[in-house]
Amino acid sequence: MRFHIEGATEGAPNYLLVPSTNVARSAAHVGRGSRFGQRTAYMFLAEAARLKGRTGEMFTNLKQLVQVRPGWGELEIYEDALADAYLQAGRVDEAIAEYERALRLFPGIARARFHLAQAYWKKGSKDAARAQYRQFLELWKHADEDLPELAEARSRVG
Repeated sequence: MRFHIEGATEGAPNYLLVPSTNVARSAAHVGRGSRFGQRTAYMFLAEAARLKGRTGEMFTNLKQLVQVRPGWGELEIYEDALADAYLQAGRVDEAIAEYERALRLFPGIARARFHLAQAYWKKGSKDAARAQYRQFLELWKHADEDLPELAEARSRVG
C-alpha cells in the first residue's frame, strides 16, 4: 500500500500519514483480501478531504462512514466521527444529535460522552452537560488522574 504525507507544510504540525485517495477508495471493500473495512476507508478519505480544506467532501465521507455497520473485530468503530466534525465546525445542534445517535448504539464510548457534554455546554444547556460529564467520569473512573478531560469534567460538575 502506498502512503504519502497530506498537509505537510514547513512549521505546521497538522499532517497525517494517509493512503493515497485512490488506494483508500480501492480498499473500501470488505471481505476476503481487504486491507481494512469500509469505515476505515471512509475515515481516511474524510481526513484527507479535511486536510485539503474540502469540508463538504469530508462531511459526505463521514456521513457514508456512519451508514456502514462496524465490522466484527474492527479496532476503531468511528461511530462518533461525524459528530466530532460537526462540533469542530461549530455546528453544535447537529453534533448533539449525532452524539446522541452514536451513544444510543454504543453507550460506552467515553470520549463521545465527553464531547457531547462539551457540545451541551457550548449550547448553554449546563444541566444536560453536567449529566454527560458525570457519566463520562463514571466511564473513566479508572483512568489516569491527570488527564485533561478528567480535569475539565470535574471542574464543570463542581
